[in-house]
Amino acid sequence: MNLTQAKNIKSWKWTLKQMKTFPKEQQALNGERVLDLRDLRGLTQTEVARQLNVTQGFLSKVEKNEKPFPESMASELSDAFGVPRSFFAVTDSQNLGTNFTFWKRSKASVKDGKRISLLFRESSRVFGALSLANEQPTFTSHLEQILKDARAQDFADDPESMAAMLRDFVGLSAGESLRSVSKLAEKLGVGVVHVLDDRDERTDHLGISRPHSRDERPLIAVVAPTSGEELRFTLGHELAHLIFDDEKHRITSSLDPREKRAHAFSSALFVSNSEMKARVDERLPLHGYVALKADFGISIKAIIVRAHRLGLISKDRYRSLMIQYSSRGWNNHEPVEVGKERAFYYRQLLEYTFGSDIVDRTSEEMGVEASALARWIDAADEKAVGDVPDNVVSLFRAAT
Repeated sequence: MNLTQAKNIKSWKWTLKQMKTFPKEQQALNGERVLDLRDLRGLTQTEVARQLNVTQGFLSKVEKNEKPFPESMASELSDAFGVPRSFFAVTDSQNLGTNFTFWKRSKASVKDGKRISLLFRESSRVFGALSLANEQPTFTSHLEQILKDARAQDFADDPESMAAMLRDFVGLSAGESLRSVSKLAEKLGVGVVHVLDDRDERTDHLGISRPHSRDERPLIAVVAPTSGEELRFTLGHELAHLIFDDEKHRITSSLDPREKRAHAFSSALFVSNSEMKARVDERLPLHGYVALKADFGISIKAIIVRAHRLGLISKDRYRSLMIQYSSRGWNNHEPVEVGKERAFYYRQLLEYTFGSDIVDRTSEEMGVEASALARWIDAADEKAVGDVPDNVVSLFRAAT
């Protein structure tokens, strides 16, 4: 460990102590974390009480901090469920509420949503604390830079204009593809997680974020492994929520206008307005949209929807294209494979703070489950984190 890293760790510990999130051994155990653990594992109070050989009533009082949380209980839970003992000392002093924004299907379950929200809260806590301790630029400061002149402020609520300003912020011309939306979000000071949950079955929750005026170091996450184009679009969608929305009005329906605005922003982020107008009209056949996907790394369906939204194709043409799309079975698997992006910022913060052995050390210091942390930073990837290529996404033009 060099001198700079040692100073960073000292500063980090002081910062987290001030935030009351640094889990020291002598710090009182927090009974509410038993409830968090149950939600993460999908267990009832009765099941955990039986595991601990205590009454449900006693466990209930521990979870409400009405009874002291015994050290022996914390140790037993730590061994049984594979979480560090420090997990039970965490208190979330940055209480930003539970107004999470989900991109989800209508049949998404409340139980899954609860688990995913908690995973997101855990991941956000770690990312935000390390970003703050290392004095990283904030998301708010980057947005202020983008909207620094009066003309930009006039168009700040328009998804098309905001997407154009972001493209300009990273130096993209109208015809260029955004090769990594992850890298764009990270450039704005946003943490990016590509696989938040480890459930094998297909989830009905796609993406999650938590817009809040006091969260200057926010996180966006894709819930489960997915195709390259869906991952990119989901990240763009959640980035839109951070830009446009706030904590005061929760989004409860996929038909909410704010969801449509997020879709519009994400589409415009990948394919500029002028490029759409130059390449799409009423006569463009379906394979022309396949070529657009190959060039810009966005799904064929999203491009068709955007063409209709911009008035480039009629309602009848839109309907015809969607019938062709469905008849080819593309709802389940589109042609043209879009390569997976990589996210770097979260992992770099951990390495900069701890040096080596980042998963185990961060797990113990921050009171977070090691396997979850490894998933969030893609620890299985052996590629050097410092090597951040401009072209993260490999796109291949489809034969027409």
